[in-house]
Amino acid sequence: MGIDVAVESFLNAFIRHGRGENLYCVTPVGHAFNAFRDRVEAAGGDARRCVRLDATDGAGLARAGCLFRYDPAIIRASWIRRRHGQRRYSLCGLTHTSSTAAVMDMAGEFLTAPSQRWDALICPSAAIKSAVLAVIEGWRAYLEERLGASQDCPMYFPVIPLGVDGERFADISGAANRSVQRSLLGLEDDALAILFVGRLSHYAKTNPIQLLLAMEEAAARAGRPVYMIFLGYFPDQEAEAAFRGAADTICDKCRVRFVADDDVNFPDGLWAAADIFCSLSDNIQESFGLTPLEAMASGLPVVVSDWDGYRDTVRGGTDGFVVPTLMPGPGAGADLAYRYFTGMDGYGEYLAAAAQATSVDETALKAALSRLIEDDELRRTMGDAGRKHIEGDLDWRHVIAAYEELWEELAQRREREPERAAIGEGQSFHPLRPDPFQMFQGFASRTLDPAGRLELVIRDWPLTMERIGLKAGLYNLAGLIDLEDLPLVIGLLEEKPSVHLGELLVALNALPRDRLLRTVGWLIKLGICAYREPE
Repeated sequence: MGIDVAVESFLNAFIRHGRGENLYCVTPVGHAFNAFRDRVEAAGGDARRCVRLDATDGAGLARAGCLFRYDPAIIRASWIRRRHGQRRYSLCGLTHTSSTAAVMDMAGEFLTAPSQRWDALICPSAAIKSAVLAVIEGWRAYLEERLGASQDCPMYFPVIPLGVDGERFADISGAANRSVQRSLLGLEDDALAILFVGRLSHYAKTNPIQLLLAMEEAAARAGRPVYMIFLGYFPDQEAEAAFRGAADTICDKCRVRFVADDDVNFPDGLWAAADIFCSLSDNIQESFGLTPLEAMASGLPVVVSDWDGYRDTVRGGTDGFVVPTLMPGPGAGADLAYRYFTGMDGYGEYLAAAAQATSVDETALKAALSRLIEDDELRRTMGDAGRKHIEGDLDWRHVIAAYEELWEELAQRREREPERAAIGEGQSFHPLRPDPFQMFQGFASRTLDPAGRLELVIRDWPLTMERIGLKAGLYNLAGLIDLEDLPLVIGLLEEKPSVHLGELLVALNALPRDRLLRTVGWLIKLGICAYREPE
């Protein structure tokens, strides 16, 4: 999946190009941290820089300065941070596709979660940013209508593209690999190869029909062998039948090849074998498009649809051609959203219905392919321009620097911007997760009162320890004070016949008040002490 490639590529690049002294990894699981250390070493980094943190470690995250997730799921982290102090660190996420129900729900929650002006959601393309903001604006308008209160989203939504390892692709697209790959494919010396790389899905990635129609016409006029090579994988038999059926029906002059992305003969892909790269995304699940960057890094001229991140990275007329796209306007898909929401349609059906009504400009596509097929010098010029574009702007070293500049900016915002949704006295960190002793206080006859008195019932330590050791009575250590501090409580109760609960709380104010109150309730439950109501 493209997301897997993007995550792995980012992590390796961050290990190589990140400027921080430490490499923080947030995980509660030891073996995951060990895997992170292994990945750091495999990428050429120093595992001694790795520091393990927990998501609830407020002090540790404050040292790191920013908690970054390579997805948009930072809502839960914002509530956790509210418990520890909202100015202690920033939160930063990244969204790829914005078409899933989960991402749409998260976008809406950004309005109601305790997000701050020092938090950010990175969007890899301007199109994705517009999609996310459309969801937020729709939800904002609903809340204003429903509750009569206007609410804005304080978060920052910067657009930072993905990157690519330019050196690697320049390496694997050299002349030696070209000769080997083309020989294995059985391409004639004068043949032209047009390459598509990615998931081969007509309903969830790109529909091949318009590309094949244009390729067949271009091949008929070329006067030399022309190949359309699809490198990738079919997610299911339906997709394979669709692609192969379209190729068999449409193409005669154009020779179509399907190569599996795990073919052992092509461990470095087919970047060296190709002459032109073409990707006509028409699907709303696409968010950025990493393969055009890889093609440019390989020195290939590119033909792409004017779609999401493709238009942000490919310079039409310079690196290749950007083909206009067409889709129905607002109001034509409300029923599609409803069917997806209710479960009448699954995610794939939702995507397919939108893609089915989306097209590229066939005339512009045919013209672009014909020009590149017929003009050897134009292919070289555009290929060189694309490679320089990657080297100067879109190599991972530039992108990682942009991430770090963003995080520094967020740190500055933490110092100067006002805090939103600060916790008031006695408030829970999350309004939907209240203190159970507040939420359920109506269940009990009465509650502990600071004016009430505590009396020690058992004054024999062996018997006290026996009660404490009962498995039926001790089943959540985290809910109590540390057991080594228990003698402080017992000692105070031993000094007097009875002690006001408020007096005990003041005397032991170095201990967490909430855990101390729960410990008192536990001691009463075990019969070690008794509680007397205020007179």
